[in-house]
Amino acid sequence: MFKKGAHFTYSWTVLLGLIIISYLSFTDDSRIHFQRIPSSETNSNSTRLSQSTPPLDLLYLVAIIGQPEETAPYLQLLIPFTLHALLSGPLVGVESILSEELFTHFTSSRTDVIRQLHKQFGKNRLLIRSASPDAVNLAFERCKGHAANFIRFLERPVLKAKVTFIADADVLILYPSDQVVSSSLRHMNALNLPYSNILRPTDKQGRPGVTNRHLTGLHIVLSSAYYDSSKWALIMEWFKNERDEANHPSDEALLQRMMKVAFDLPREQSSVSGTLLNQELENELTWVDVYSWHLIWGIHLSPNRGAGKVQTLEVSCKLCRMFEESVIDQVYEDFIRVDKDVLNAVSRVKKLCNCCTSGSQDSKLCKG
Repeated sequence: MFKKGAHFTYSWTVLLGLIIISYLSFTDDSRIHFQRIPSSETNSNSTRLSQSTPPLDLLYLVAIIGQPEETAPYLQLLIPFTLHALLSGPLVGVESILSEELFTHFTSSRTDVIRQLHKQFGKNRLLIRSASPDAVNLAFERCKGHAANFIRFLERPVLKAKVTFIADADVLILYPSDQVVSSSLRHMNALNLPYSNILRPTDKQGRPGVTNRHLTGLHIVLSSAYYDSSKWALIMEWFKNERDEANHPSDEALLQRMMKVAFDLPREQSSVSGTLLNQELENELTWVDVYSWHLIWGIHLSPNRGAGKVQTLEVSCKLCRMFEESVIDQVYEDFIRVDKDVLNAVSRVKKLCNCCTSGSQDSKLCKG
């Protein structure tokens, strides 16, 4: 029999132990979701976390860099982007990289919906982290006006996946992950490169020639080959010495030069132009597909497009129908009810898709 004092001490010891266990569980859970990356420690963090993370087939990697007020249109699409990506397949992950100001702002203001994403999809498929100070400093030193857009190409992901899709957070992914992976790998094989992308026939101003040629901003890579340590060291060494601003007036032009140094480039398009946004995926890529094959894999809700902007927003009726099918998913409906950003994205797409009817052809475009 315990004495009264001993029993009291024992009870408090048990209670204290439970509190400590609960605290450790919470902090471990936070580490998975919210992670600050100290300078020069990206690789060590990557190794530590990947040991407890099951392998993914596909990882969507996005970065939003800047102050909360200037990046608000993109930040408002981060949860809808994440939801669409995670719904696209059971072995899909999303790693979102935010500048220090955004990291603090976003992780403190969106805790409830992030916890809901965790509850629905599991703790190992979602990571929100701060940008590596090394990548930020290097980008702003070398890229100047395009640094914020280029940081995603200088970051090695923490979460591990067979294929990494370096994407834009303003695209709502609609294609199933298995189609994204298999088609992208087929394209890489056809190009004989560890990435899927195309070389644009003109520069950003529409001028032909090779001076300011650029790849697209949607860069899909075979993770093991692309992020190989020796290749990455070569890229970083070149980039630290790269000072020719005239040859990279955009982040995509600089990506083109970086790929030329590390791997090689896709063959240039000759008479081939345009994209295959509305073309059905085929079993095999033709010659034309290889050099102009560029699927966005969803609806592009760029804040830089729309009424009064340089470019219009547009979406095919095929993608509108795919979007409608995703919205009626019970999980999606649950997020619509509780998250204003998801609700706003749905309303925006439905308004954009107004021109589609049940009889509309898949290729018909709605513009806004």
